[in-house]
Amino acid sequence: MLKSILGISPPRVEVNKEDDFDTWYEQVVVKGEMIDHCCLPGYFILKPVAYGMWEKVRSWLADHLQPLELQSFSVPILPYLGDRAQAPYAVSGSSSFPNAESVIYPYCRKWIKSHRDLPLQMNQWCIRFQHEQNPQPLLRNCEYLLQEVRSAHITKDSARQEAAQILELYSLLYRDLLAIPVVKGYKNAAYLQDTDISTGVVIAYIPATNQCIEGAKCHEFGQTLSKAYEITVRDPSATAEPAALLHVWQNCWRISIRALGVMVATHSDNHGLVLPPRIAETQVAIVTAQASSTDEQLILDTETDRLVSRLSSAGIRVKVDDLEGYSLGWRFNEWIVSGTPLFIVLGPNEVTNQVVTIRRRDLLHAEGKVEAAIPELHTIIPTTLANIQEELYRNALAKFQADQTRIADNWDDFIKSLYRDKLVCLAPHCRQRSCELYIEGMGSDGTDQALGSHIRCLCVPLEQPGATEECTTPCINPTCKYSALKWAMFGYAY
Repeated sequence: MLKSILGISPPRVEVNKEDDFDTWYEQVVVKGEMIDHCCLPGYFILKPVAYGMWEKVRSWLADHLQPLELQSFSVPILPYLGDRAQAPYAVSGSSSFPNAESVIYPYCRKWIKSHRDLPLQMNQWCIRFQHEQNPQPLLRNCEYLLQEVRSAHITKDSARQEAAQILELYSLLYRDLLAIPVVKGYKNAAYLQDTDISTGVVIAYIPATNQCIEGAKCHEFGQTLSKAYEITVRDPSATAEPAALLHVWQNCWRISIRALGVMVATHSDNHGLVLPPRIAETQVAIVTAQASSTDEQLILDTETDRLVSRLSSAGIRVKVDDLEGYSLGWRFNEWIVSGTPLFIVLGPNEVTNQVVTIRRRDLLHAEGKVEAAIPELHTIIPTTLANIQEELYRNALAKFQADQTRIADNWDDFIKSLYRDKLVCLAPHCRQRSCELYIEGMGSDGTDQALGSHIRCLCVPLEQPGATEECTTPCINPTCKYSALKWAMFGYAY
């Protein structure tokens, strides 16, 4: 058991994830040096660890979005700190309070002069504000960082193609960088009467709370906003002059720093952060043991510098922990809480034997320790980091599939799966908004006594479990008079 040194309590997560998720989560991100509390309620300070991760997200997106040749811009956005239910309407003229749409789209009308200006894809990395009744660091911030792209296209097919491409890209970011499985789909029925308006979403799963959370969005506005703001171009295919005016097709897609919160909630454990190697600021920590003499210390320092050079040349982000006055156990615990994927002890004995023990953060017991020769570390460690990244994804996917694969085609199984087993459930649905609201208001006994359970229609997945024969497959709601159109995903929303 760690003891206090110099009157300072050792870094330790004091609440179990399964007992009190909210308290556990806050302790993990604070003691893991990701955030600090701010004097303003609902606001948090991003420390270098968290901001460095966000910069890796930015770098990853910049590399993968390069073929689209996005144009960077910045739009002034005033914070709206009131209730979101009372936030101003988006169309210009309906409110004196400026929001994103009322600021940017009048200028789009000026910038888009002909079809040659399309597609117009405007990218910005910015800060947004929103009212949060129960703020949670990174997951539900009153102020949050995000990437937002607003685009305009001359045809519906071009806009739809972009939306599908972006949903796939955001899914790939969660998969390859954050090691998180997601479901791609579309929000259900809010605009079903207008098939040109839809919202694509990337849904992630938090096993500890049996809740799903939106990880990214792509709004397809169709021509609704271009008609409201009169954003038009001349029809390039017209044969007569003057050519007819065409309203452009518009999208808006975004991902926020919430992605880091989802990563923490998915992978971290009761000891602290567990970070996928590709997003970790430090991938390997070299914890040096104290030498007994000056000559021994000189040899140790030389070997440490040589090892750092080799690992850095192999593209590994490495840091040396040579703090004095702290025991190895104390320093190990700091690296465990911080989620560093690998750490090794390097002392006089290791230098003499040219062998070290590599310890994995995701496997803290005996199976997470591997002995390796120092001259081979620059080849062994990259392979180990790649294995950790893949295993974190596979473990998260296994939990997701175990709690997400329940398919219900009758009302009793549907209620049992959602309320008793607390599973994510796929069910045939008519996609009518009234039916969706009815299901969301149901109680655990299948009556209309809502329990405030946050059951929601999460999305209509792009990958459907099976065909629904329109006009023959009934909707899961026994009181519904419509037939099912698609399988919809229902569950607890974070």
